[in-house]
Amino acid sequence: MRFKDVFSIIGPAMVGPSSSHTAGAARIGRAARQLYGRDRLPARAEILLYGSFADTYKGHGTDMAIVGGLLDFATDDDRIPRALELARLSGMEVAFIPGKGLHPHPNTAKIVLYPPLEEREAAAGSPAGDSAPAAPASVEAGARPEPAEGSGGGIAGMAGGSAATGGDEAGGAAGGARAGSGGTAGGTRGDTGGDPRGERSAPAAGEQAPVGGEQAPAAGKQALAGGEQAPVGGERVPAARGDAAEGGRVPGLVRATVPPLQRAATQPALVMMGTSIGGGNIEIVGVNGFNVRFSGVYPALVITHTDSPGVIADITQILKREWVNIGYMSVDRKSRAGDAMMVLELDSTIPPTLIEELAGFPSIREIRTVELS
Repeated sequence: MRFKDVFSIIGPAMVGPSSSHTAGAARIGRAARQLYGRDRLPARAEILLYGSFADTYKGHGTDMAIVGGLLDFATDDDRIPRALELARLSGMEVAFIPGKGLHPHPNTAKIVLYPPLEEREAAAGSPAGDSAPAAPASVEAGARPEPAEGSGGGIAGMAGGSAATGGDEAGGAAGGARAGSGGTAGGTRGDTGGDPRGERSAPAAGEQAPVGGEQAPAAGKQALAGGEQAPVGGERVPAARGDAAEGGRVPGLVRATVPPLQRAATQPALVMMGTSIGGGNIEIVGVNGFNVRFSGVYPALVITHTDSPGVIADITQILKREWVNIGYMSVDRKSRAGDAMMVLELDSTIPPTLIEELAGFPSIREIRTVELS
């Protein structure tokens, strides 16, 4: 990728200390969220960090930046410093995993997003054409997500370790290890019932929790109070300054309780690898096993289709008719006459009517759009 203007060097307007490790990381996360779907929230995000991302992500805020991007925050969104907290309050489980093996750039992240289990089950059991119920949308600007009444909070586990540390965190022993791409994410997640006032109560050790039949946490493992937040990704995340009022209450919340984490499906809905190449610029280098590339500088169409003659010609003819110019194009396929993916970076925004027309083609299986600028 060539740098064509001074902003490609100095970076965009941003929150954070580094254009490559913070702003670029946020754009990688946001690209993943838009590929997954803006109108639904993943139940679980596994973030594999490689190279310098893995070495310095805490100091540069790469973790909060990627999660902020997954919440569809722009690089200059002032909610990015609280992204880990907001993700947890929204019900999204997050795990950071050290990446292993070869990677295309020192600043590389692979993001694996799992849909809610209920959504996957509904999609599998629905007739063709029916849509699965959407998960909660991203956090609106300036809004503070409300918890479900009487719900306890779950914790995302770090790779190969339990999320509970020190014996005083919320969460039970349910939710075993799941093998992550390039690493193992071992986590625990506990759901506890609550009374009508929305307060959490810990059952005695050995008793069964009322939700899902999972084992209740042992006595003495209480939810954190006083505005202190439970850990995300196996690390303690303090409450954002100014958010906790007297008595440990957070405005808009009931005793700072949080909704239970969504149950994640076992198969991911999106696996995306991206690199931050400097100045806030990124390059996506892989989507769901396809070696396709795009920069996020221009509006992008990401089309999954069957590998058959005339598909590219049919799509480009429609773009020509609508006077939409193609700036860059990347294609890949998994096998001859099998699944294929096409990425078109365009010089103008993508009309919704055009997407609807393309979706009617029998050879096209899925269309996603990415617009980061």
